[in-house]
Amino acid sequence: MSAPQPLHFRYAYDGRGEAAFVDYVLHEYSQLHAVERVRSRHRWPNVLLASLLFIALGIFLERVAVHESIVMGVIIGVALWIPYCFYVFRAAGESSNIKALKQRREAANEKPAQAVELTLDEAGVRLAYDAGETLQRWKVFTEVIVLDTHIIIAYADYFGGVSIPRGVFESDQHLQQSLDTMRAWLLHFGVDDTSRIREFLATRHVRCSCGQDLHGLTTATCPECGTTWRYNALSMHAYVQDPKAPQSTINPRGTM
Repeated sequence: MSAPQPLHFRYAYDGRGEAAFVDYVLHEYSQLHAVERVRSRHRWPNVLLASLLFIALGIFLERVAVHESIVMGVIIGVALWIPYCFYVFRAAGESSNIKALKQRREAANEKPAQAVELTLDEAGVRLAYDAGETLQRWKVFTEVIVLDTHIIIAYADYFGGVSIPRGVFESDQHLQQSLDTMRAWLLHFGVDDTSRIREFLATRHVRCSCGQDLHGLTTATCPECGTTWRYNALSMHAYVQDPKAPQSTINPRGTM
């Protein structure tokens, strides 16, 4: 397959693109946490079963104590059950990732404006600015996100990317053509969503919002409910379910 056409942009970067992207990611986190809170309702059968076991334990302990009082046994069982409920439905604290994102948003809003030249070609994504030049290979990217004010070529770890103000595009047609070309570059290097998802799920057990285990899935669509996942959203979904599980091995830093 032949390579897509190179793209070149010149614009002023002042940190607003990074701040907008961080807000987008934080919103996605909040949405996924809301899904997990809904899923927590499915814990009720286990909680009810546990309550019966605790009451039975309370009655047993009361009888062992020779008081022979079923009411007192129930009270003891409920007293043991209440802390268990607090543990099961405890609210998760703010993760280190969320804190890091909020700190990045604050820092982004304080960045001074500077002239930037961005080139997208076979070599990768090249940024030239006053302080020097950087070149990042396509393998560290996975998705093009369209925001109200910026276009973000997002890293595969969802904690950064390259931001382009929408004002640099001459028309909606120019914007759409550029988006198609950016996504074509990702596909050209095999780092598009479907390829990333197939690699990610080959070694991980992740539940879809419907509860289906997506381990081993070779497409981006859940076979149970039909939800089509984006790689970054799925990776974030896996993190919300289990923050201790290994995530992306790609860890570029910062947004430009």
